Formats: sequence, structure tokens, C-alpha cells
Amino acid sequence: MLKAIGKGLITFLPGVAELLDNRKKKSRHSSSNAEFAYSLWLSVLVFLKENNIEANLNRIGEIGNGGSLGVAFCAILAGSQRYYDLEFYDNINVSEQLRLLEKIALLFQNKTPIRKYDSINIKIKNYDFPVDYVLPDREQTILIEQLRRDIVQGFTNSRLIRIIDNWESAPSLALDFVFSRAVMEHVKNPSEVYASIYNHLKNNSYMLHDIELHSHGVSKQIDGHLQIKPFWWRLIVGKRPFLMNRWSFGVHLDEVKKQGFLPVIMDRVMKLDNGSLREAEYGAVMLAKV
Repeated sequence: MLKAIGKGLITFLPGVAELLDNRKKKSRHSSSNAEFAYSLWLSVLVFLKENNIEANLNRIGEIGNGGSLGVAFCAILAGSQRYYDLEFYDNINVSEQLRLLEKIALLFQNKTPIRKYDSINIKIKNYDFPVDYVLPDREQTILIEQLRRDIVQGFTNSRLIRIIDNWESAPSLALDFVFSRAVMEHVKNPSEVYASIYNHLKNNSYMLHDIELHSHGVSKQIDGHLQIKPFWWRLIVGKRPFLMNRWSFGVHLDEVKKQGFLPVIMDRVMKLDNGSLREAEYGAVMLAKV
């Protein structure tokens, strides 16, 4: 905790908060790893099928891609018609995305099995390549060529991927599905985000969030960050725009209901806390319907 307070206090020094913000823009989400993004999105497809969820995935939005369009490429190659990048930072690097696309294309081409990651809370039974849930090879080849051109052109007039500025206040995008991983625990005001998602979704559409609820190293205990007094927590956060909002899964669930969503699947991931020898909320998967 003392280390966390020290990191927060540093941000009050002139220029430090801006420096950290610039570093954040250059940092990359785990979905910048081709196999991770591939396994993440295919896990979503299998998860929906295994739970008999008939979700329309034609127009999807991802919140907080962390500078990577890996999930976007996977969704398009699996059959989604349009992907909307709902990001807080405009930090897409052309050369990085071209390399990422080639690696993902190879994974699809080889029909690589889904890899199981501990950091993905979306658990499935069958990790085989879901051949019935993705497009045929010929269609994928055409889309890969189009995606290459779109990346080079900065997605100007792309029919596949749109990057939305100020998405939270934008008019409704009429989306079929909104997805996030390891994002909803970091946003400053989840209530506003859930309200914006509701505005962007069509009727009978879904949102799916993979949420991390642990302390992210701020404390030794899994849920120790929830016990920190408000004064000390303000020092830990400092002037950083994002750290953790300290919402428990129950608070997320209550807010989702308040915003008008119907909870469909609510899976908490519990882990044994070695510090206190009890189970604590480590993560959660939330699927809700408009």
C-alpha cells in the first residue's frame, strides 16, 4: 500500500500526470497478442453457443481495445459485418496492426485450437477450433485483403471498422453487441458507461463484459483495495484519469439493472486469498440484454 501511495503522490508533481498519460497511450492491451485476441473472441462465440444465447453479432462495439484491433480482426473474420472501436484513446499504430492481422490470419488459416488463458474469465467447455462459427476460408481471404487496405488508409471510409470519437455522447450506433475485457473495473464512472451502452444497443441486443475485480497489486489481498479508506485511496489514484473504480460485482449488477438491462448470465470468479485464507471476488463475466 505504501508503494501504491507513493506512485499516486508522484502524479501531483508538475508534468508527471501528463507523462504517465502519454505512456498509457503507448501501452498495449493483452489483445495486442494475436493468440490472446484470437482465443478471447472465439471463446466469446463458443460461450454464447454453449449457453444457447442467440446473439446477433453483425454490428459489434468494443470498449477500450487498448491500442489493439486484434478482437476487431477476429470478429470480422468470424463473420461480424462491422466493428465499432469505442476507445478512450486514439492510439492505433499502422505497422503494429498490419503485423497483428497477419498473425491472426495465420491462426484462422491453421484452424488453431482456442488457447485457455487464466486471465480470460469467459470459460468454455470445448476449446477446439469452432469451424461452424466462422466464415469459410475463401471469404476470410477477401476480408483480409480489405482489412490490409483499411489499416493503411487509416480506416477512412472503411465498411468493416469504424473508430468512434467521443462515443459516449454520440448518437445511437444501433449496435447488436457490445463487448469489453478488463475495462469496466477501470472506468471512472461505470454508470455513465452502462447508460451509453444502453443508448447504442438495439432492442433485444446484448452486452458482455469480462471484468477484473482484484486489487491489481495495490494490496496483498485480492480485495484489499476495497478496504482502503477514501483519503488514502485519493492519494493512491493521484491525478491519473484511470486506475480502479473499486466497484464490487454486486454494485455492477445493481447498476446494470438500474440502467434498464436484463441480466442473463452472471458468473463470479472466486479465488482463495492466501493473505486471509478465504475466497474473494477475483473477476466476473456479465451478459445482459436490452
